[in-house]
Amino acid sequence: MLSHAKGTVLLAGAVAAVLVTAAPAGTAEPFRIRTVTMNGTQGPAYYSRLSGGYRFLATADAGKGLVASVDNDTP
Repeated sequence: MLSHAKGTVLLAGAVAAVLVTAAPAGTAEPFRIRTVTMNGTQGPAYYSRLSGGYRFLATADAGKGLVASVDNDTP
């Protein structure tokens, strides 16, 4: 059976090994924001390498003019 001190040392060693070998996945790329126009919509967007295109950032007025409606006449 391990003593409390040996168990603590082993745990500290395991945590240190994980921290030393931890690294971000993929290639490091700078996060760039540009103003783009897509399908008649203009706004700030970033390039997503995963999707291979620009993706709009969420803005405060992103949902303006959009109204959801529910038809209450359905049985």
